[in-house]
Amino acid sequence: MKISEINLQETPDAVRLSAKLDDFELWYKLPAGWPASARGDAFLPPALVVSMVRDKPPEITSDAPISPQLRLGCEQIQHVLHGWDPSFRYATIQTGEKLSEPGHPGVASFFSGGLDSSYTFLRHAEEITHLILVRGSDISLADDRVFTAAVRHGEKVARAFGKTLVVAETNSLELGVRRGVRRWTYFGATLAGVALALGFRKVYVAGGQNYGSLWAAGSHLLLDRHWSTETTTFIHDGVEARRSDKLRAIAGSRVLLDGLRVCLRRGNYNCGRCEKCLRTMIPIRLLGCSSPTLPLLASAAPLRAIRLRDDAEFSYCRENYELALDVGDAEIAGALLSLMRGYIVRKTVLDFDKFFCGGRLARAYRILRGRDPAGHEPNRQLGGSRRPAQPRPGRNP
Repeated sequence: MKISEINLQETPDAVRLSAKLDDFELWYKLPAGWPASARGDAFLPPALVVSMVRDKPPEITSDAPISPQLRLGCEQIQHVLHGWDPSFRYATIQTGEKLSEPGHPGVASFFSGGLDSSYTFLRHAEEITHLILVRGSDISLADDRVFTAAVRHGEKVARAFGKTLVVAETNSLELGVRRGVRRWTYFGATLAGVALALGFRKVYVAGGQNYGSLWAAGSHLLLDRHWSTETTTFIHDGVEARRSDKLRAIAGSRVLLDGLRVCLRRGNYNCGRCEKCLRTMIPIRLLGCSSPTLPLLASAAPLRAIRLRDDAEFSYCRENYELALDVGDAEIAGALLSLMRGYIVRKTVLDFDKFFCGGRLARAYRILRGRDPAGHEPNRQLGGSRRPAQPRPGRNP
């Protein structure tokens, strides 16, 4: 993959940093007057992950200089990704090097309005000066309604704590879609690219895992810090706390709870029905909290409509199960135990089929049902999907 035609364009409304990655134009839209630099750093994280998954051979060249520290960090990132999934091939990076230049002196934290980012912000609120809300990561470029609501909540939190909200946009995820790379694999590189384009002195990335349950993911304790340059330091934060601990920490902040946003379903601030919403609604009920953006979980009935898909969701379910036992909620504990048992049975059957039957049972199931079996993806299998997906239309600023 070649990084070329890097362009920095300033208008009265925004600063647009763009480059060609082969035939794809990757862009970052930053606030008007932002002190951005026309370097290759912001384009290397997306290029690296996509190249490792899809390019044969995986090679990266850049017309613009790259930070020496970032280039060394990419070597470590490749070791981690390849160690998790050998289908990630090592990429060669051929480009000139130049020390990164000081950018914005502030300390920022990515802020989606979710439980993880709210906890990280509150934990480091004295140090953090800016909150970064990204459109084109968990919020689609085409989803105006959710984006507007997320900005409104971010501005409210920023005002309450005396911080500044920075709204950035990118089409980085579209590159992954076009090349058939899973979002779960790619979203950490998207955030890294945005942060490097903004150039803050330090950037906190809220983690969704804890020391007791770590699995492979695109944003991870072992990955995020290696995106650092000489002038921008990445900190992966929050691994010391479980979701229930994070909820307890922010329970005293009404402004954070009032706009809590956890859903990834397009068009929904929170749908209140998906596994991601329910995994947050459960501890809200168990800890006696409330959020106007999520419905009250009055009974365990909604839990019967979901099915755990992978080890990550199983881990979150187990955390909530242990919390339900601690507070004595037998109804929720029983429903979660049933979900975990079902997942273990499906995983055991699929593993047996894989190692003893060569996958013939799964193929027979697909033929009979006309669809893929609802199985598991151990550690979400970081590699790309079988074929590139057709891109959905997005906005080009």
